[in-house]
Amino acid sequence: MIEASAGRRALPMWLSIVAVIALAANLRVAVSSVGALLPDIREANSLGGFGTGLLTALPPFCFGVMGLAGPTVARRIGLHRTALLSVLLITTGQVIRAVVPGAIWLFAGSVITLAAIALGNVIMPSILREMFPARIAGMTAAYTVVMATMQASVSFVTIPLTDALGGDWRLGIGMWAVLALMAVIPWLPMAHHEAAPSRSGVHRLPLATIARVPKGWALALFFGVQSLNAYFSFGWYPTLLRDQGLPQGYAAAQVGFVSIAATVATIFAPGLLDRMRRPALLTWGLFACNIVAYLGLWLAPTTATTVWSLIIGTGQTYFTIALYVVNLRADTTTGVLSLSGFMQSVGYLVAGSGLLLLGTVHGGSTEWGGVILVMMLLSAVLQVFALVSVGRWSIEKELAARDLLPSELAPADRGEGR
Repeated sequence: MIEASAGRRALPMWLSIVAVIALAANLRVAVSSVGALLPDIREANSLGGFGTGLLTALPPFCFGVMGLAGPTVARRIGLHRTALLSVLLITTGQVIRAVVPGAIWLFAGSVITLAAIALGNVIMPSILREMFPARIAGMTAAYTVVMATMQASVSFVTIPLTDALGGDWRLGIGMWAVLALMAVIPWLPMAHHEAAPSRSGVHRLPLATIARVPKGWALALFFGVQSLNAYFSFGWYPTLLRDQGLPQGYAAAQVGFVSIAATVATIFAPGLLDRMRRPALLTWGLFACNIVAYLGLWLAPTTATTVWSLIIGTGQTYFTIALYVVNLRADTTTGVLSLSGFMQSVGYLVAGSGLLLLGTVHGGSTEWGGVILVMMLLSAVLQVFALVSVGRWSIEKELAARDLLPSELAPADRGEGR
């Protein structure tokens, strides 16, 4: 368990809330800005099908790889110092890919930015568990709403703001570094007042141990397939609509409508899931949304585009459910940190592999019927894993039943469960 410090507890609650919101505001911006400008980026850097597919697959790949390292980094330097490191690197990476010429630096800056976002992704559930133990559902809703709101805002304003400032795609993706730099301000005192983790008080739940639990894999694949679905919307949805003859600005703005619907649904999802006797019913509703939306895009992509976008956004509430459920599927802070790392690392690697395959096979084609059919089939797979994930179980109990719970977990740590 990562120990809390007396100094950190002395800080005002509002500062903790501001810090969490500031971090959350930067966990999707760097991805959405690329999605909005993808056609221009692809043309300016002469990216083919593989290169474009790799660029859109970088977020989940980086999130997956850094998800493996996130728990270790947090245990060594502390949750708050890891958050500060995250926003500093997000700032640096966005500046590099916007300022330094050449496709290689576009990819290098993106890797730095996305690796830093991955750290923030992994530690956020543990931060909420540690800082707001009685308000996990509310704070989960708050930070996912902020992520979705920023995602929507970036989708709506990136192209108009870039045009108004007389810039090109570099300005469009680089100007958001200012937002990350602002997030450094609240995390500086948080990191300063955090006590260094005591080596005797830090317990480990290795990811390799979690990998021996089938339900752990179900949760990871749940997260992975929903991430593939989400990043299809972030990265490829504007291009799909543009290939149907819609203007680029209008097509990019549709991602904003996706985010608006996701934001509204996110406000209610954690609390609703917490109160429902049969939480599986909520996932069945989201499954229906995905199927209806993809059918609409297949049969009438330009006649009711905004309707399909809103339904797609509602279906993406799976993401919020996954982030909330990971706190319910562990009884300890150690369990949350390790399970979150396993879920996100495996899940994002699955999503990245799918996106890379999608970009390579689809190439420069303007026909999307086959892709939409694949996304509908994946929605059915997603629902299967969702049903397992919202069931009542915990990783510690699953490990104990298999005699795999590490002995170094102290009794006090095992007793944290709610």
